[in-house]
Amino acid sequence: MATFRLFVAVWVLLQLPIYHRDINTAYLNALLTIKQYLEDLDGYPCEEDGIIYMINTALYGLKQSGREWNREINAWFLRYGSQQCSTEPCLYYYD
Repeated sequence: MATFRLFVAVWVLLQLPIYHRDINTAYLNALLTIKQYLEDLDGYPCEEDGIIYMINTALYGLKQSGREWNREINAWFLRYGSQQCSTEPCLYYYD
């Protein structure tokens, strides 16, 4: 967070435009790399007892969802020519 604050401070001092983006339902765009299963939920009855669902994409509330989304967005940045900073892994730049 300190790096982000430093960048914003420099941009403001140099009067540079700041752009940002929000990705709606970001976690739902990431595929899970491990098998994850879910039993039927209260309020959503199954036609058959004992049905278990396999989850294919990351969902809000799963412990690994943040990691899976980071893996997905990291691959996207690298695919389109960005480089990842070695000391700040969430900072990407073009050389």
